[in-house]
Amino acid sequence: PEDLTVPTERFFMRSNGPVPVIDPRTWTLTIDGHVERPLRISLADLQRLPQRTLTAFLECAGNGRTRYNPVPEGTPWRNDACGTAVWEGVSLADILAQVGVKPDAVDLVAQGGDFPEMQRGLPVAVARDPDTLLVLRMNGEPLTVAHGAPVRLLTPGWAGIASTKWLVSLTVLDRAFAGYWNADNYVYWAEDGTALRPVEEMGVKSLIAWPQADARLA
Repeated sequence: PEDLTVPTERFFMRSNGPVPVIDPRTWTLTIDGHVERPLRISLADLQRLPQRTLTAFLECAGNGRTRYNPVPEGTPWRNDACGTAVWEGVSLADILAQVGVKPDAVDLVAQGGDFPEMQRGLPVAVARDPDTLLVLRMNGEPLTVAHGAPVRLLTPGWAGIASTKWLVSLTVLDRAFAGYWNADNYVYWAEDGTALRPVEEMGVKSLIAWPQADARLA
């Protein structure tokens, strides 16, 4: 519902590098790797495809980090690195169907246009979810530069790091991706300092429920 959405100008912003300004007229998205038919598409190509609208919550993995003692490195978020918006774009599953992902594919690596090392792996099964979007519009307006224009990835329910901004390529792998943002940063750690697994779906921090009468009393 509209009353739960956060206006774009007040929506939290987080990036791990410089904010690029990409010309939408020359922007292209390359989909390659472990696929049958590599593809390069333009913004106009995406705009011609069926569009999907989704109201979804997005949260930075570090939201609330100031509650820890000692406070870890990173933006000193309190409870402000989260929000709900109306996202519009193309289901990534539609694009993956065009390129023919091979049966033994494991991960899809999203490349951000901010810097070469900004790569994050996403399981192919999650990438094929109809709600995983290539976003072109946010809250009824074209995506802004600060929020990933011209196109960003949206992976609902997952930490914000999985929703790559300024998307420029998607590479399908036949193995789990072991890049920095999957294996060394945005990961869960054991007490002895061993990396356990990447941060994926965000855990529930609170629950709002509507009270109802006990059915046994009806």
